[in-house]
Amino acid sequence: MTADFSLPEKVQIYDWTLEGDGEEMPGMVFTEDERLEIAKALDEVGVNSINVGWLSSTFPEDVGAIRKVAKLGLAANVEVCVEMKKPTIDLAIESDMRGVLMELPSSDAWIESRHMSRENILDQAIEMITYAKDHGLNVTFGLQDATRADRGFLEDYVETLTLETKLDVMLIADSMSVASPEGFRHLIGMVKKWTKIPIAVHCHDDFGLATANALAAVTAGANIVTTTVNGIGERCGLTSLEETAVALRVLYGVDTGIKLEKLRKLSRIVERATTPLISSLKSVVGDRAFAWEMDRFVEAKRTLDASGLLKAGLPYEPDLVGNDFKFYPGKKIGVQGIKWEAERLGFNLTDQQAEQLVDKIKELSIRKRQPNSEDFLNMLKKIETTSTDLT
Repeated sequence: MTADFSLPEKVQIYDWTLEGDGEEMPGMVFTEDERLEIAKALDEVGVNSINVGWLSSTFPEDVGAIRKVAKLGLAANVEVCVEMKKPTIDLAIESDMRGVLMELPSSDAWIESRHMSRENILDQAIEMITYAKDHGLNVTFGLQDATRADRGFLEDYVETLTLETKLDVMLIADSMSVASPEGFRHLIGMVKKWTKIPIAVHCHDDFGLATANALAAVTAGANIVTTTVNGIGERCGLTSLEETAVALRVLYGVDTGIKLEKLRKLSRIVERATTPLISSLKSVVGDRAFAWEMDRFVEAKRTLDASGLLKAGLPYEPDLVGNDFKFYPGKKIGVQGIKWEAERLGFNLTDQQAEQLVDKIKELSIRKRQPNSEDFLNMLKKIETTSTDLT
């Protein structure tokens, strides 16, 4: 099944949590302290490049914070998004940036909305890429709305930039989230034939397919995936850093250099800045990603764990991503689950005590008053002194 894959040996992660696409999430504003903290955390987790924001006359208040991030001395490449104008490129140079992201549309609909022509697009792209390269910057150039572009023009676009510039990374964007994994894989396969420049992919999540599309692109040979922590971003968000890094390692055997055990911590740092946003069901980093309630699942977990076979019952263990198992006392819990969690908290219950707790928790849950972890601990403390009164 994988014989026709063109998997690279290593995939780089370019994170855009702090860039426009991350901060374009409605209601999102990063303070200077948050921007610095998140940049440090991204560097610690091992991303290859951090896009730290927009250098634009529209957001002058961000310039100081962006410059401070650039001066942190991070191991990751630090780049910034700039307008297709020489003054903003000059500002990136003055701000000690190592690289810039610039972009122009590739679909006719977007080109016409800018009141430009295909020729204008190519001329401006060549001029600005050349200017940035001549001033010592690494350049990532994005072809916006590439999944709706005319095939012939897209091929000309890619080949022209390949021949006429010293572009470092060519980014193919599914800006309107209209690609299927199969279609996006086909598109990246074509682009690989048109250029030898490293290819990055940028996917939006309006159909819940951003990560799937990014993974499909990697199987066609894409070298770089742009991500945001927790998948935040414009509209429905972008490709999730944590989902992509774990899937590439576990399902595809591809190294990203990401320290997976730090993903949960990174997720929480970003969530503090965005306010609680991600679902508790979120894969990899969600509170319930490794949650248990039904007694048979708890018993299976205990049996597998005791036999050293826990991996057989999981896609991967929570320690891999810095997460952990969680117990939810609810309607479906039984004696084994109660005793397991009580033991973990330092209480040794008899079967009778566990049964009494089961009855009480079921009663509360049916009334939509499911105990939280603090309630459960208080119940354990109470039953330690009496086995007959939990009211």
